[in-house]
Amino acid sequence: MSNPTDTLLAYGYDLGGADGWKVEETDEYGELAVDWYSPDTEGGFREAAQDRLLTSTGFTERWSPQAHGYFLRRDERLRSLGVELTPYGREQAPMYLLTAHVVRVPLGECADLGPDVPGRETAEWDDALLKALGTLGLTLPDQRPRWLLCASHGASAARSA
Repeated sequence: MSNPTDTLLAYGYDLGGADGWKVEETDEYGELAVDWYSPDTEGGFREAAQDRLLTSTGFTERWSPQAHGYFLRRDERLRSLGVELTPYGREQAPMYLLTAHVVRVPLGECADLGPDVPGRETAEWDDALLKALGTLGLTLPDQRPRWLLCASHGASAARSA
């Protein structure tokens, strides 16, 4: 049984992922080459990138059974950044968007976006996205964020917060 496909309309950057990174920081094999991530990093790229972004805000707390409310504090700090790492593509080979705004439409549904393009806060979003790119040490050939329309199959869509 296959998982349904969601459609994502997102404002931000397509970073790529398992099927090929779209950033300039890659090695001769096309693998991501930044000091805070390796393909065998526990939790994968999304978790490592979120940890990097959190650390840049001074959030260094780590989960433990005694850390009551840890996930609430962590999620609140992540939301305060104004960006998120949104997986798309196949669950077995996820790709990632760095986004400031996402509209998710599950299979069989239609989102009415109204007469205007969603989001009027693009200057604020652009600033948050550029700051996050700098924190992650990532460079894209075209530094301008854009509206992206992606398909996400299976659980990878459900994992974006």
